[in-house]
Amino acid sequence: MTLAEYFDKVCYHGTYFLGDRILGRYQGVPFIGTVGNDNQLNPIDGPFLTVHLDLPIKIDDIVKNVIIVKHNEVSRLKEIALGAPKAGATDSKPVRSGFDSHQAHQKPKKVVKEVSKTESLLDRLKTLKGKTNVVDTKKSRKRTSR
Repeated sequence: MTLAEYFDKVCYHGTYFLGDRILGRYQGVPFIGTVGNDNQLNPIDGPFLTVHLDLPIKIDDIVKNVIIVKHNEVSRLKEIALGAPKAGATDSKPVRSGFDSHQAHQKPKKVVKEVSKTESLLDRLKTLKGKTNVVDTKKSRKRTSR
């Protein structure tokens, strides 16, 4: 048996790796941090984690940035996707499920009619003057510099 095989068999193998994100409680104070080390000094005390905190915590008038915790006090932090939602990510609910699926609770959809600027001006002129056959009186103007 080589030394590598011996130490592989006898030594502690960590469950967390350098840089893993974790969350937990340290003396009742919640924290989120990054694993610095997963180690075991002796089998009596068991394994422990060195955690670099995202935000410092103050316990007994001592501000701590790095803490040592046991494995049962922490859990892995799940990854959060910060990018744009994937296609279909908002369509997770089945059709006709929940409060928003009923017609009475949905906002009415607006029908947008494409109207050119000249058509809308003519319609305004018709309503203002009360006439039905209004000729386009808009003259082209030259732009002058100010």
